[in-house]
Amino acid sequence: MTDPRQKLAKIADTLAIGHYQKHVFLCIGETCCSAEVGQTAWEELAREWVRLAGRNGTLGWAPQVIGSHWGRAVQVDVVA
Repeated sequence: MTDPRQKLAKIADTLAIGHYQKHVFLCIGETCCSAEVGQTAWEELAREWVRLAGRNGTLGWAPQVIGSHWGRAVQVDVVA
């Protein structure tokens, strides 16, 4: 039988855990939260990533505006 720690280490390596500076695990399924709450959390996480990536130079440019617009038939995310 394989040592459970070895099995977890292999899974972690497959997922590149330990190769990134930060990890975020966000449960957005109906067993965790409502679809609306999950979508809102994901959008906030994405906005924060763009802010940080702009600030630390990952994007190659600094975003001045990060936002969204919702209409009856469309949702548009804006980064400028």
